[in-house]
Amino acid sequence: DIIIFSDKDCKFPLDGDVKVNWGRWYKSAIVKSYKQLQGAMSWITKYPDRIVLDPKGEVDFPLSIQVTENTRFHLVSVAHGVKEACIKFFSGGDGGLIIDNHTTADSPLAEKGEPFRVGIINKEPKKFIHIFDDPSYALVLKDLDTVQDFIDYLEDRKNFLLSEKFVQATSEQEMLAIHMDAAIHGHNDGL
Repeated sequence: DIIIFSDKDCKFPLDGDVKVNWGRWYKSAIVKSYKQLQGAMSWITKYPDRIVLDPKGEVDFPLSIQVTENTRFHLVSVAHGVKEACIKFFSGGDGGLIIDNHTTADSPLAEKGEPFRVGIINKEPKKFIHIFDDPSYALVLKDLDTVQDFIDYLEDRKNFLLSEKFVQATSEQEMLAIHMDAAIHGHNDGL
């Protein structure tokens, strides 16, 4: 399992037209992150021995990476800067984005549609992108504090969002609660 993070800090303006601001923020935070994650996965797949830790390429990655047909990539976009605008738009809440699996990259609900709603950027399971914001990222990493727990959650989350079920969660907190309940009670009717 290889987890790749893309971390974008794009401040969402609190004034002006919210739909225009959403489109701009979505492009800067989500679309650019998607492209970066796809590029990183492609690079790691093609050149696993050419990964470095610094911009000048002088410090090699200290671990050996071997990509096989069994390697699973987990692509995680962390989009900062939208929490205050979400709280203002929804008149409260935790500041998290709505998760809606009918919001796809090619749907009118994405960048030009309903503000503060994210879904599926790529329907291909091997290229699925998890989108987290400030509240959801902190919550998930706090509650899923082992690598295996985090990977299990990402796999369950991906499968749930790619399923034929209509999924709309008010925030990642709701998604995580369903996952934890299923894990505790040993059923698989949710995440």
